[in-house]
Amino acid sequence: MTKAVHKLTEIEQNLEKNFLYNGDNQSFRILVSILDNKNVVKYKKPKFVCMKYINLNLRKLFSSLPNQDLIINSLNSIIADDINRFELLISLNSYFSATYDIESIDKLERFSLDQLGSSFLYANKNLFEYSDREDALQLKDELMSKTKNNKEFIQKLKLECKLFSEKVFKNKILNLDLHLDRQIVIRGGEFVDTKELELDELFELYKKVLTYFSNKILDVYIDSYRMGLNVTVINRYR
Repeated sequence: MTKAVHKLTEIEQNLEKNFLYNGDNQSFRILVSILDNKNVVKYKKPKFVCMKYINLNLRKLFSSLPNQDLIINSLNSIIADDINRFELLISLNSYFSATYDIESIDKLERFSLDQLGSSFLYANKNLFEYSDREDALQLKDELMSKTKNNKEFIQKLKLECKLFSEKVFKNKILNLDLHLDRQIVIRGGEFVDTKELELDELFELYKKVLTYFSNKILDVYIDSYRMGLNVTVINRYR
């Protein structure tokens, strides 16, 4: 997966692929256990956000349709697990990559000590993750600016997202009509009921899903990276 600073062994790579493409949850559990033992911090599983983001945007897209729930529920039933797996591995790699970013970790620790003191670090679990303090927000932006401004990395991440989507769930969406009681097509930029669902119209739906997915996955990477930084700093005082 993208930008994993920690070098994965062949066994770890096979576990990752088996989880990602075969949906083997045991492979993921073993992988997390291995990485936990190799690193000084333990992985914190994130809340899934990509599918929620896709659903939110599809509801806007289908806002004029009375049966939007049918479409979205059918789509969720065939691709949600796939998207969650990809999101989970991006989060995992980002989280542990952050633990190797000593410069950012030291900067976050100095800021925390200067502002709150060591006693806060002993007692606090989230540092400034949920703070709305202006200086804390500025520091968070500064720490993540390297990733946000790295066009090459962003393109690579979106490419990974696209390749995964094409291999795993593109055909599922192109056969979505098999899961719908009523058919929907795209005409003139709008979705309308019909008795047939053309392949090019299903492809338009797939492109919408891919766009929403690839846009949100960068947020997943950044959030998990920031969490990895926070946990690493806190772990120094445990």
